[in-house]
Amino acid sequence: MKVEGKEVLVGKAEGIAVVTEQPVNFLAAYSRNLALPWKTGRISDNRHELYGEDLRTAILVMPCCSGSTGGGVFLLEAIRKGIAPRGIVTAEVDTLLVSGAVLAEMWLEERRLPPIVECPDILSCVSTGDWIKIERECIEICSSTGD
Repeated sequence: MKVEGKEVLVGKAEGIAVVTEQPVNFLAAYSRNLALPWKTGRISDNRHELYGEDLRTAILVMPCCSGSTGGGVFLLEAIRKGIAPRGIVTAEVDTLLVSGAVLAEMWLEERRLPPIVECPDILSCVSTGDWIKIERECIEICSSTGD
């Protein structure tokens, strides 16, 4: 199945979908990981349904971001340290997500940045475990159940 979205941060990525119905607060999700000397992409927010999930090889699918304006900086730092998701698909883009993407694009030119795509219907199209390919605004979903 293919769905169209709106590019926030242009790029290509593919990986297993990790889907959440809860907004993601990047400050809470990554703050502990960024302070540690080893690299981990595990969600450290113990109040989130993705707690403990490692997103380094995943395409994160979420409704939107939550938290303070510092969340964008934490997303930027996760990208810089190589522990951010391979890509992000969100039902609703907000300033928290865009600020991290814009900063990453400006400051991390030499790094491969994860694509970020807005797709309002994404949560009804994909499940955790599905394989997702992102190429610009096109999102291709291969169901893990073979459907």
